[in-house]
Amino acid sequence: MTIARCTLYLNALLAGVAAASLAHGGEPYPTRPIRMIVPFSPGGTSDTMARILGQKMTESWGQPVVVDMRPGASGAIGTEIAARAAADGHSLLHANLSLFATNPFLYAKLGYSAADFAPLSSLPLHRNCWCCIRACRRRRCGICYRWRKRSPAR
Repeated sequence: MTIARCTLYLNALLAGVAAASLAHGGEPYPTRPIRMIVPFSPGGTSDTMARILGQKMTESWGQPVVVDMRPGASGAIGTEIAARAAADGHSLLHANLSLFATNPFLYAKLGYSAADFAPLSSLPLHRNCWCCIRACRRRRCGICYRWRKRSPAR
């Protein structure tokens, strides 16, 4: 993901939050630090994205954004913590589809529902990669790419 794309998504997020603030009486937002709950393990893509966005939000709003890592149970622990947070707009959840589409089928009892949350903005999708087995002679990326392009049926 490029910095320009990250900036575009951040601006959309900030505009959405600012518009929501104006819709609720025009009071200033944020009035205290923001807690961004990330229900996934530190060091992954979600952590990196949350920290980049948190830094930019801090610069834009003048209030600190604290990234709160709460991994476990396929994201259910952190999501439940976010669902129980005060509904004052100072707690954000860095979510993905698995929290609302997969977890209800994995766990008989969740401490949250998709109806508990309102989306603010979409974030860039995490990129996946394709790999070849170690024994493959075509290990370098450029070679693999050209080989797949020439013979897509393989």
